[in-house]
Amino acid sequence: MDIYKKILDYCRSKQPARCWFDYPPTYVLFHKINFSDMRKSINKLLNSKEKVGLYLNVPFCANRCTYCMYYSESVSKQNRVHRLDKYLDALEREIDLLRINFKKRKLRHLYIGGGTPLLLSPKQLSRLFKIINNNFLFDSDSQFVIEGRPKNFTKEKLMILKRNNINRVTIGVQSFNEKTIKKVGRDYIVKDIYSAFSRIRAAGIKYINTDIIVGLPGETRRDHKNTIRHLLKLSPDSISCTSILYGKRTLIKKKNWLSDEIVKKYYKFFDSTFRQNNFLPAVEDKEGIYLRKGDRNADNKLLFNNLCGGGYILGIGSGAVSYLLDVRYYTDMVNSYTEALKKGNSPTYYGMFLDKDDIMRQYLILQLYLFHKVKIDEFNKKFSLDLMKVYGKEINNLAKNGVVKIKPSDGLIILMKESKELKNFLYNMLKFIFRQDYINRLTEEVSDSRANN
Repeated sequence: MDIYKKILDYCRSKQPARCWFDYPPTYVLFHKINFSDMRKSINKLLNSKEKVGLYLNVPFCANRCTYCMYYSESVSKQNRVHRLDKYLDALEREIDLLRINFKKRKLRHLYIGGGTPLLLSPKQLSRLFKIINNNFLFDSDSQFVIEGRPKNFTKEKLMILKRNNINRVTIGVQSFNEKTIKKVGRDYIVKDIYSAFSRIRAAGIKYINTDIIVGLPGETRRDHKNTIRHLLKLSPDSISCTSILYGKRTLIKKKNWLSDEIVKKYYKFFDSTFRQNNFLPAVEDKEGIYLRKGDRNADNKLLFNNLCGGGYILGIGSGAVSYLLDVRYYTDMVNSYTEALKKGNSPTYYGMFLDKDDIMRQYLILQLYLFHKVKIDEFNKKFSLDLMKVYGKEINNLAKNGVVKIKPSDGLIILMKESKELKNFLYNMLKFIFRQDYINRLTEEVSDSRANN
C-alpha cells in the first residue's frame, strides 16, 4: 500500500465529514489560535468587500445516532432546560467578549445547525433569535436556515421560526423504514415525517430540505425503493443524499460496515431515480444535493457559496467552524466552552492560519470537486497570478496521469470521468496537489496512529 493510500484511509477515519475537500488538512494541523489574532481576522473580513454569513451551532441532541459523524452532546429531558439555558448564556457571552460591532455591515445568510437546534424549548428558541437580532443584521434576501428532527417542528416553534424569517428548514429523515429509524437511534415514525411536512407547509416556510443517508445497516433495495417512494410523494424542495461514512464518532460496529463498492451501487440507484423524477443535481453531474426542478434557491446557500469560493463563514458557539479570509478554526467543546465564558474568559479556538498558497490550492481542489473543472482565466483574475506559471508542474502531472485534461483553447482544466469517484479524487489530490510539507506531516500522523494501535 503506497503512502497516499494510507493517508487517504487515515483521513477518512479521522474526519469523514470533511476529508474530501478540506485543504489544508486542518483536522490534523489544528493548534490553539490566539484570541486577539482571531478577532483581527474577523474584523479584517468584516472590513472587506467579501461576502460573509453566520453559522450558529447548538451542539445538543436528545440522543446520539449511530451513524452520526458530527460533534454533539446528548442531553436528557430532565436536564435539558438547565443545560440549554446555560449554553445560551455562554453563546451571548462569546459574542459580547468579541467586542465587535457586527452590525456595521449586513451578513449574507444565517444557518443554525447542530446537533439539533430545535431541541430548544419555544422560550429558549425565542431567546436565541433575540440574541441573533440584537447583534447581527442580514441582507433582505438572505437565506435563514435551521435543522430539526420531525417531532421538533411543532406549531408553536414553527410560529417562532416564521416570525424570525426562517425560510428554509432541514429535516433529518435519513430513512423512511421504521426498522432502520429505530435501529440507528432516531425517535420517530413515518407518520411523524408526514405531519412535520404538513405543519411546515402550513406555516408558510418556503423550502424544505430532507437529509437521506445511503448505506445504513441492514437496508436493502426494497427499503431504498420505499424511502424514494415516500420522498417523491412528499416532494421536498431539496434532498441532501449522502453515502454513509465510517470513522471518528460513528457508533456502527465495524462488522456491520458495508464495502465502498456496495454503498456506491446503492447510491447510484438513488442518484438515477432522483434525476428521472426531476430532482436535479445542484451542480451538473455532481452527486449529493438534488433540487426539485433544479431550483437553485432551495440549496444551502451559505455552504455552497463557501465551497465555491463565493463567501466566508463566521461560526459562533461550541463546535462551530469558521472559514475566514486567512484562518480556519473551530470552537472548543461544550463543557470547556461554557465554563470558560462563565468565568469571563474566552473559549479556546483551534485552527490554522492560511497563506496565499494554501488558499490557491484549496481553490483548485474545490473547483475540481464541485464543478469538475477549473476556469483558468477566473483563477488568474481572482489571484492576480498566472495559474500555469504557479502550478504548471502540479497540473501537468495530473494530466500525465490521466486525472485531468488541459484544454488551453477553451481556458479549462477538466477532471476526467474516472477521477470523479471520491476515493480516486482525494487520492489524486493528495498525490499531486497537496503541499509536500503537509504530506510529510500526514505521514507522521499515520505512523504515530499505527504505532499507538
